[in-house]
Amino acid sequence: MPLDIHEIRGPLRVLAGPGTGKTHALVDLYEQAVREGIAGRDQILVLTFSTGAAGEIARRIDERLQDDYGEAWISTFHSFCARVLRDHAPDRERLLVNGFQEWIVMRKLLTDMDAGVLGPLDGVRRSEAFAHDLLAFVALMKQNLVHPAALQLAVEASASERLQVLAAVYQAYQHRMQEARLVDFRDLISGTIELLQSRPALRDGMRAKFQLILVDEFQDVDPAQFELLRLIAPPESAPRLVVVGDPDQSIYGFRGTVPRLLSHDFANTYRAATSQLDECRRCSQEALDAGERLLSATQPGRSPRMLRSEAPHRTPAVVVAREADPVDEAFFCAREIKRLQAEWPDMRLRDFAIVLRSTTALGAPFEEALRALDLPYEVRGWAATSRNEVVRFLIGYLESLRNPDSSDAFESALASSLGGVGARTVSRLRAHAYERARPLLRVVRRLMYVLAARDPQRYPLPWGGEPPSEEPSQPDYLPYLTEAELQNLHAAMVTREHLLKRAATLPLASLAYSVLIEDGAMRRLLDLDVPVDRRTEAIADLRAAIEGLESIEVVHERLHGAKPLLSDITGSLESLLAAAADDTEAASGNRDAVQVMTVHQAKGLEFEVVFCAGFAHGLFPLEARPHPLLDAEDRDWLERFKVGFMPSWPSDPDGHLAEEARLAFVAMTRARGRLYVTYADTYLRQAGRSVFLEMAEPDGQTRDLTRTSA
Repeated sequence: MPLDIHEIRGPLRVLAGPGTGKTHALVDLYEQAVREGIAGRDQILVLTFSTGAAGEIARRIDERLQDDYGEAWISTFHSFCARVLRDHAPDRERLLVNGFQEWIVMRKLLTDMDAGVLGPLDGVRRSEAFAHDLLAFVALMKQNLVHPAALQLAVEASASERLQVLAAVYQAYQHRMQEARLVDFRDLISGTIELLQSRPALRDGMRAKFQLILVDEFQDVDPAQFELLRLIAPPESAPRLVVVGDPDQSIYGFRGTVPRLLSHDFANTYRAATSQLDECRRCSQEALDAGERLLSATQPGRSPRMLRSEAPHRTPAVVVAREADPVDEAFFCAREIKRLQAEWPDMRLRDFAIVLRSTTALGAPFEEALRALDLPYEVRGWAATSRNEVVRFLIGYLESLRNPDSSDAFESALASSLGGVGARTVSRLRAHAYERARPLLRVVRRLMYVLAARDPQRYPLPWGGEPPSEEPSQPDYLPYLTEAELQNLHAAMVTREHLLKRAATLPLASLAYSVLIEDGAMRRLLDLDVPVDRRTEAIADLRAAIEGLESIEVVHERLHGAKPLLSDITGSLESLLAAAADDTEAASGNRDAVQVMTVHQAKGLEFEVVFCAGFAHGLFPLEARPHPLLDAEDRDWLERFKVGFMPSWPSDPDGHLAEEARLAFVAMTRARGRLYVTYADTYLRQAGRSVFLEMAEPDGQTRDLTRTSA
């Protein structure tokens, strides 16, 4: 039964399983409210958790109403808060930073902190993982609206030495952010809460303004966002507030989201009615039943939910495949895609998805198999960007400029197909360097002296100076290099010397642009004889890498008063850019190709055929690990410290298993037509069938060691 706006007179919780049309239901309610005169566009607040979802809801509403497109409030929680703060507490100097930029601030803070403050944690101050763990702690405090000064005061009275260190880091980090006029996404939420609490007229005006509030993906709400909602729509006023979500698809516990806010707290706080959307228009009944069995087995006491499939599907709807190793598993998936493409000619390549726990750790064999069978594919996230040839060239070249005497860095930049020197030339130089046991950089520099002595007008020394008065002995490979090869190599060395000088004055991102343009890599990329979509994808990946460099510049300038030079950067550039990417965020596909992505990236998406690969022991579920910073005593202290404190860690091993099962459930419910669940007997270590498969007991076809049989 569709939801009727006239029947909603107070808070309503809508529990909507995968493929049951929750976005459609929200748009329906919005349209009904406007058409029936219950609320105007400017009186309806729609909140969700990604800009993509907000944009999709806005697009559907505009298509339905086609009215005057008046003022609308459809956005993420964070965009809503940014808008309120901009309108009512403007600050032109305030700069919003992303997670990667927060990490840069934390790394700088740790570098500058006195060893005495860090105490027993001083030995890991340079660890990148430690910086990430500290940021997770800071996020947990902010999501629970714990002020750094309040925490500092409390820990000094009764907490452990480690908690005292963490509180000191939290306070120092927030002080550094405020000094630099930086705010993170959680500061937007807490800042808006403080604004509404301190300005009753604004708060009351907002409550009167919004006659209908719709919240999507409510299972992803954290405690601070729930508190914000309570301020805008107080429970005692019985607001017309509709929240939609699925606690079985809550997979962001590591970010502080709390599924019980949807499953328990919202209904208890608001005394809300509950409606269920249980007709699934996406998945087969076999996939839904397997998912339900898995969730029931991992969550004792969970109320059973029977989703009904209303979708057509292929036969068999579910296939479980076992292979010997990840290469065989990958080739099974690729062969099946090839076969199904022939059997079902109406299928596009982008209708197929391979969903992995991690594309970085598990993606390589699948890429190899898809290439071998000539199947175009697209890997979403940094794992693909970092393997892009032009991105690898840029990173390698910048590293060679940062370490000009490093032969390895020099060779990495020279050997790229975009470097302009050519594989044949590099191969001869590399062979000579190997035979003489000399660094490649030294071999090329010596060749420059030989050329300058032979023809100083045509081949001046790239680094300047007079050519040698006597021609050095000719290397044995020189007669085998053509004049064009010598000219290309000399031009590359001249460009390199010029860029080495520019690296001393140009900011990081500007230097990156100079490398691409002056070395000719962009021209060669545009001249490549490749399909337009492949070139477009390469340029998009390159843009993502440069945006990562630009985000480093922005924070560095706020902290130091100037944009960074290449020499100011510490650590591997590739590691820095990898940290800038968030592979848990959904990423849109750009072309007709097999889609390879992580389970988190697949959230909210659907495909005709889905391969849940790596469904093996040790991967699904991952083994529970102790908290990286807090022991059991520290965690207990935090939960006692503040009434209503909601931790991000599972309450026990069963809680961890339940979150892993929810992640598996999301993976299993992406397929419209057919679901494949595949695993291998070994990966880097012995693996085999996941215990989740035993719990789910999927009703479908079984395929066993197909490559061995073939």
